[in-house]
Amino acid sequence: DKQSMPIPLRLAVHSRATRALGAEQRAVLSGAEQTFEFPLAGPDPVLSINRGYTAPVIVERTLGKDDLVFLAGHDDDPFARYEAMQELAVGHLVGVASGEGASGGEASLVEAFRAILTDAALDDTMRGELMMLPSETYLFETMATGERKADPGAIHAAREGLKAAIGTACSAELHALYDRAEKVAHADPEGRGARKVKTQVLVYAAAADPAKAAELAAYQYDKAQNMTDRQGALMVLCGLDCPERAARLEDFYACYK
Repeated sequence: DKQSMPIPLRLAVHSRATRALGAEQRAVLSGAEQTFEFPLAGPDPVLSINRGYTAPVIVERTLGKDDLVFLAGHDDDPFARYEAMQELAVGHLVGVASGEGASGGEASLVEAFRAILTDAALDDTMRGELMMLPSETYLFETMATGERKADPGAIHAAREGLKAAIGTACSAELHALYDRAEKVAHADPEGRGARKVKTQVLVYAAAADPAKAAELAAYQYDKAQNMTDRQGALMVLCGLDCPERAARLEDFYACYK
């Protein structure tokens, strides 16, 4: 038999019950089946796997919604946290778009999202990545490779509905994040992350409260001192039917034609 290529994985076993985070361990997969033992951090263990993307592999796993919510909201490894949030969002959106999941079941995602918004230990660049939902293209491909019918209209509606639900439920946290990020100077090392989260706040505001989002995006465009802020504001305005849109597009054309 050919020997399998060793696959190194960094793992940790957290406790969902106590939110205790387990110490990171390393496991090397070298056979078709292996058993490993790791210390528990407490009851209700949750496995955080392939931390730091130590192996370029796709991990197929079956995790309950509560475990995914915990990892998405509290895991101390950014990659594992991102993977959990994406898995949670894909599962919900595919379910709603295919008619297998009930719309209005966003509570778990909102819980994880709120934890991401309010986690003071998170770098804003990573926070901005965690705030991004799976794209419509990715959702379409996921559904098309399975047995479900991939309906672009249903996918769009499911994604917009989730954005609106998050934007409404987390309105206070989103606007507090925007206010904090706006105070970061463009040239500061934290400026890149601040610009990313500001655009993401506008995206959710546009789905939840279009009039308020148009006002905020126009404000961001008018005072922008960099292309990222200007482009982010225009991206949101282009999806809104509002007087602020035409004026800023005309200004952009006049400046850069």
